Amino acid sequence: VLAGLAAVFAGDLAAGTDLLRPDVQLPDGDAERWISLHSLIGLGQAALVGGDVDAARALLDQALTAARGLGNEFTLATTLNTVATLREVLGDDPGAAALLGESLGTAWPLRLTWTIGYAVPALAGVAARSGDPEDAATLFGAAATLGAATAVDPHFPPSRETADAGLLAARDALGERDFLAAWEVGRSMTAVQVAALAEAVVAGITAPGRG
Repeated sequence: VLAGLAAVFAGDLAAGTDLLRPDVQLPDGDAERWISLHSLIGLGQAALVGGDVDAARALLDQALTAARGLGNEFTLATTLNTVATLREVLGDDPGAAALLGESLGTAWPLRLTWTIGYAVPALAGVAARSGDPEDAATLFGAAATLGAATAVDPHFPPSRETADAGLLAARDALGERDFLAAWEVGRSMTAVQVAALAEAVVAGITAPGRG
């Protein structure tokens, strides 16, 4: 499974889907369910990288339902992050923000730095596209510190593309000086401060009647 996920991450979709097996099931037993669920996530990621959005949605909807029933916080946060990327690709930034907020709410209490390292830059990109470039720049700065501290390299191709687009949007909206100032604020934030900012950003993006 790990080899299959790595292949998908690297863009070798044929090898990834072969290793992950397209006929994945969710058998009884927590270990088997965990392995099968991560295979399902990987197949959804492969479909997303390959541009088959309908297949990605079907696979990832199934994965999220299974993850909610599994009771493993790391797996749930990972699945939420992946489904959030799908929502971004579909142009549903409020939906993506809600999923990322749930992922971070799951991950912060347990210090799941791997999933946090993916969710924070993703949320920054959503914030930039949602008209909040200053908070976006601050979150991008925080994400840089998180990445340096945890060695997380959040470069799954679709999430990298959406985050990069958000980074450019925030920089263009603020100008170089103000962007770098907000970035440096984020770089110096504590985990508690980043969590509070992320929660506020999610609330702002998902507020009823926004826009």
